[in-house]
Amino acid sequence: MEGFKGQVAVFSITGCPHCKAAKALLKELGAPYVEVDLSGRKDFRLWLVNKTGKRTAPQIFFNDLHVGGSTELLDLHKEGKLAGMLEEVKSTPIPEGAPQLSSEMGEVDEEEEDFSFKCEPDVQARIVAAMRAEHGGLDIRDRRLRLVLYTRCFLGSDFVAWIRAHSELTSCSSKEDALDLGNEMLRGGLFDHVKSQYDLEDRDLFYRFADDDPRGARALNVMEEGTVACQPQSAGELGKHLRTTILRLYDEFLSEDGTQVDYEGIAGSVLFTEYRETAARLTRVNLNVPHEERAAFFINVYNALVIHKMAVEGRPVSLWQRYKFFTRPGYIISGQPYSLNDIENGILRANKPPPMSSTRQFSRIDPRSRFALRKVDPRVHFALVCGARSCPPIQTYDSENLDEALTCAAQAFFEGDGILLDEARGEVSVTRICKWYRSDFGEDDLDVVGWIVSFLEGEKRAACIRMLVKNASLKVKYQEYLWESNSKRR
Repeated sequence: MEGFKGQVAVFSITGCPHCKAAKALLKELGAPYVEVDLSGRKDFRLWLVNKTGKRTAPQIFFNDLHVGGSTELLDLHKEGKLAGMLEEVKSTPIPEGAPQLSSEMGEVDEEEEDFSFKCEPDVQARIVAAMRAEHGGLDIRDRRLRLVLYTRCFLGSDFVAWIRAHSELTSCSSKEDALDLGNEMLRGGLFDHVKSQYDLEDRDLFYRFADDDPRGARALNVMEEGTVACQPQSAGELGKHLRTTILRLYDEFLSEDGTQVDYEGIAGSVLFTEYRETAARLTRVNLNVPHEERAAFFINVYNALVIHKMAVEGRPVSLWQRYKFFTRPGYIISGQPYSLNDIENGILRANKPPPMSSTRQFSRIDPRSRFALRKVDPRVHFALVCGARSCPPIQTYDSENLDEALTCAAQAFFEGDGILLDEARGEVSVTRICKWYRSDFGEDDLDVVGWIVSFLEGEKRAACIRMLVKNASLKVKYQEYLWESNSKRR
């Protein structure tokens, strides 16, 4: 900060393109700044809300002057005012009202910083390895039933008999114990009925190990080594770790101006290899967790999967490519395949039909349907995207911060172009997301705007309320959705 008597403070988060853009502009203008990462700083996020009324990142201070976010900073530059303001900061010592970073900053939450999974050997994985062995294992082969060929499967009766015959490994000698262990392994994602219709039964039903399931052939988290030999992690812990790691990758390969991501660079990095090894643990994750933990887990996994798919498959350009991007299985989670649509519509939207469909995402007998959330929380739509002008300060979700994080995500989205008001004409322009998922927000256009207004602040909120009062003449339009990718072109 040599030559600068004052202080430029940038409050940011990892993986935020708007934060990158703001920092790049300050760097271009030769303005040194102090950066504060809001990730994992609950106390400091609260301080910032009380100070500015804003729940988004970045937030920028010139001494005690709150400049605003990235958009406000860029606007000042375009208007030719920014250079003069920086000169004033340069010559003015830090006043008492400026953020006192050393004293006001909260402690980093250790839970959000320290992710180090140890592989605890798993007995059930050893049992599967023995069952799949060429000698002494189960009779695994292609079998036919009513003209349908089922590849590499075994009989439920053979499974029970094998478990009892190898009691030195399984600790099960009775039929009841064998069935109990087998169904525990089935629920843990190690094997399944070929049509996911039955628990393990001691009869000639067809079952298949996860490593032999053709549904996992295209999944991005199935490793060549096969079944993960470590004990399963909890959903909340694993989901946070995946999201935190992918955000670090995203941030590392995000361009200086925050406009492009080098997805090919991500795919070739050492950290991405590490990420893929962690993602493989999703195949056996335990989803029998409380509602809030399950919601946070699937939000984290959805957002991580989007970046994973972009890195491996490239950016979808055509309508057909986008369809495949969202509908093809991305991850095997607890033994079942999940696409982005499965996670969004089947789980997070409480198994409601996707846009332009009258059929629920999961059928009544689909084993994934039991993990669907109880009801739709419309805020979740904005946790799956980044705001138009700013990013929510919490991008990794857990059961404790879920409500705060979802509110922040909605506020960040509508602080930008998610809703545009023309009070003189009595027109409101709203993100097309609210049209695609209309039933999540209300019965009609006025319900949609009424839902949004609770996430607006200041004059924008006041103007929207005034327009709703005159609802007889209010016109609601839906914006075109921009599918352009932020992928770096090579």
